[in-house]
Amino acid sequence: MSLPQIISPQNISDGVVTLRRLDVNDVSSEYVSWLNSPKVNRFLESRHIVHTIESTRQYINDLNSEKSNELIFGIFLNVDHVHIGNIKIGPINEFHKHATVGLMIGKISEWGKGYGTRAIQLITSYSINFLGIESLTAGCYSINHGSYKSFLKAGWVVAGKIQSHWVDTVGSRTDEIILSFRKLHQIKLPADGGISLIGGGSLMIDYAEELTHLGLDVVVFFAPRHADDLLISRLNDINVRAVVSSDINDDHIALEMLSKHNRLCLCFGPAWIFSSSILEIFDGRIFNFNGIPLPKYIGGAHFTWQILNRDFSGGLFIQQITHKVDRGLVVAYQNYTLPKNFQYPADFENYNHNLAFKFLKIFTHDHICDNKPICECSEQPKWSHSLYFPRLSTSQCAWINWDWDGQQIADFCNAFDDPYPGAMSFINDTKVTLKHVRFISASYFHPYCYGLIVTKNSESISIAVNGGLIIVPLLSLIENNPNTAFRLGDRLFTPSSKLDQSKSRVKYDAEGVITNEN
Repeated sequence: MSLPQIISPQNISDGVVTLRRLDVNDVSSEYVSWLNSPKVNRFLESRHIVHTIESTRQYINDLNSEKSNELIFGIFLNVDHVHIGNIKIGPINEFHKHATVGLMIGKISEWGKGYGTRAIQLITSYSINFLGIESLTAGCYSINHGSYKSFLKAGWVVAGKIQSHWVDTVGSRTDEIILSFRKLHQIKLPADGGISLIGGGSLMIDYAEELTHLGLDVVVFFAPRHADDLLISRLNDINVRAVVSSDINDDHIALEMLSKHNRLCLCFGPAWIFSSSILEIFDGRIFNFNGIPLPKYIGGAHFTWQILNRDFSGGLFIQQITHKVDRGLVVAYQNYTLPKNFQYPADFENYNHNLAFKFLKIFTHDHICDNKPICECSEQPKWSHSLYFPRLSTSQCAWINWDWDGQQIADFCNAFDDPYPGAMSFINDTKVTLKHVRFISASYFHPYCYGLIVTKNSESISIAVNGGLIIVPLLSLIENNPNTAFRLGDRLFTPSSKLDQSKSRVKYDAEGVITNEN
């Protein structure tokens, strides 16, 4: 393979370091000393021979010859143009479009400053975008932690390991770590056209308003169960058309509107699995926003399940919608941790909402305003580790089991608290709703005591549970149960039929809850 005629530019820079094609004039005594230094060459196979200026110049000449399928670049600091190391591409396989990358930071005083990572990022971009290479690989001794971390920070991934592959400088066998980078799938949005939003919730409406401020033509599609009058009123106020459809896949008016607004479609918990016709309208430009820590909490009622599981991990993901449900490519993501003092779904939702809106604004600026290609993330969720939790309905699922321990009961009540109606039980054959509860440890109660109101004062009642007391504010009780008396000695009790019902699967369609799966 003859390379020199396609190699331009000769210099690649990120403003901090510059990669420049080496020639024989770059071979200095310092350069040669790196190759012979036991500290520098500890993980290089070049350590097995003694290098001279003459042998190193011959090596550079060979790499720069027309017959060579390898390219070597020096790594130079922009601030003082000092040569600190080298990075090499090759051998390059023209047919398969893959190549190997090798790195050496020779100047020891510059170790640990991130220059290796910068050089890898530059050579990766150059190889993919200029040379047309589809796949890059690199290998390092498993004990070479500096090199390994540099490649990972540059967006590469571990592709595998070859056990006992090398003999190190003290004669011990060590593994080789294989790292790789592949050309990422890119989607270029049309320069103009309308934007479609599908789903529900205040975040979608806030995002629609942001798009209109940018002068974009937006249409929003709701299923009946998402068509909240307040949300539609907000859209009317900003002159955004709202379309309510029971089945968007078979709604000719909706399909026509989608076709006229097919620059990009972003979904916020859509009620439908989309047909091939809708996927073809957008030709890969249809995505779902997930405000969950993928690959966990696929399904529904994400924040309720997280509170039940005491999981404070958070995530924002934009994922391509394809024929494979929930398995499209992730094109943008941000992970975060929620404050541990959050108790209710509203706490999770509000925190997520604020982060998500900023996240979506960045996505919009990059790919709609600046028209940068949408690119799959180099790191995708590990779907083999996914956790699925189904949709819930408060009216069916939020029945309290008083045999649980006190903290589990408090978690359960909190999981169905604001913005939901609250957890439920019965007192004297009357259904009651509990909100804003908390658990405190107390002395032992026999299981026969569970559910009894054992103390009451001007502010709250206390209910005996396994391990302590559930405290419920009186104001909350009165607000949610205005015609119910809560007296000392009364027992909160949930019939087994309701507990069984709470575990039955809830099934939805575009209209709402339709049936239970037993």
